[in-house]
Amino acid sequence: MVLHATPVIGRGLMTRARIDLFFDCISPYTHISLNLWSRYSKVWPVTLKLHPFFLGGVMKASGNQPPGILAARGTFLTQDLRRSAALYDVPLLDIPANFLSPPLQKSAMGVARLLCAAQLQGIGDEKLLDLAVAASDCIHNDSSFRSGAELTITDTLLHAACSRVGLDGHLLVPLSQSEDAKKALRSNTEKAVERGAFGSPTAFVFVAEGPGRAESEGMFFGSDRMEQLAHHLSLPYGGAHPQSRL
Repeated sequence: MVLHATPVIGRGLMTRARIDLFFDCISPYTHISLNLWSRYSKVWPVTLKLHPFFLGGVMKASGNQPPGILAARGTFLTQDLRRSAALYDVPLLDIPANFLSPPLQKSAMGVARLLCAAQLQGIGDEKLLDLAVAASDCIHNDSSFRSGAELTITDTLLHAACSRVGLDGHLLVPLSQSEDAKKALRSNTEKAVERGAFGSPTAFVFVAEGPGRAESEGMFFGSDRMEQLAHHLSLPYGGAHPQSRL
C-alpha cells in the first residue's frame, strides 16, 4: 500500500520506509495495533505490507508462551489492555474466557486464512487492512460473536467481516479453506519466525538508501510502538487520532 510519494527524512538521509507487519487478529493487542495502523497509514509516507500469520505456530517455534499462563501477569494484562484501549480510543471487549482453548485458537486460523485468500485474489494491502480491522473488530468488539463470556469464530464471522468492507464473502470464505490459502499462511508463519518474530504484532522496518538497496532498520513488537516508530523514522506522532492533529 503506497500511501504517499514523499520520501521520509531519517538521520539526515532522504529515505523511504517500508514496513512489513506480521500479525494474527486473535491477539487483542493486535486489535489495537491494526486500528492505529488504519489511522497512521493515511498520514505517514510509508509503504505498509501486511503478512497475516498463525500466532500459535510462531509462539511454538520461538519457544514463547501466552502471557496469561502466569496468573499474576494475566491479571496485569487485563488492566493493561483496558488502559491501552482507552489511551488509543479503540473499543475492546474483555478477553474471552476460552481465549487459551485449543478449539478457539484453531478456529482463529480461519481469519488468517481469509486474509491470505484475499491476498491471493489480488486484493491490495489498503483494502486488506480494512478487512483485517473488520475481522479483528468482530473478534474483539462485537458481542454478537460471544456466547456468554466465550468467543466463537465460525464462517459467520468471516462473512460478516467481508460484508463490512464490501468484499464478497461467498468467494473469499471458501477460498480461505483452500490448500493455497493454507500454504500461504504456513509460509508467512515460517517467514515471521525466520526473521525473529515471537508474537503479534511484529513490524520490520526497511529503509531504501539507494537504488536497489533495502536495509533492515530493526524490529518493533507490540501495539504501543507507534511513537517509537515515529521517532525512528523522523515522522510526526499524532497520538490516538493523527488525522486530527497532523
